Amino acid sequence: MQDDVVYNQIITFAQSGVEARTVVRSYVEEGKLILVFEDAQKLLIEGRHVDSTGRRDRIHELLASAQDAGITVDPKAVTHYAASRNDDEPVEYVLIKW
Repeated sequence: MQDDVVYNQIITFAQSGVEARTVVRSYVEEGKLILVFEDAQKLLIEGRHVDSTGRRDRIHELLASAQDAGITVDPKAVTHYAASRNDDEPVEYVLIKW
């Protein structure tokens, strides 16, 4: 069973750099947040790694870093934080909905 969740953009922060991608569909299935991008690629994030209520200071730090990289985010947008590991590299995400 899928539960739709609305996210419009994701900003990824990894050792390799900062990347913003547009999300065309997002939903939760079996405890995982699944984001589908314009090129049909998918990103799966374990639901327990998504924080929708806290981490405001860290989100502000990450958004400042994104702005330094030329990525702008509407200050009124709703933001959530997530973190995971890809190939043993820590990765942080800011999930955005507007």
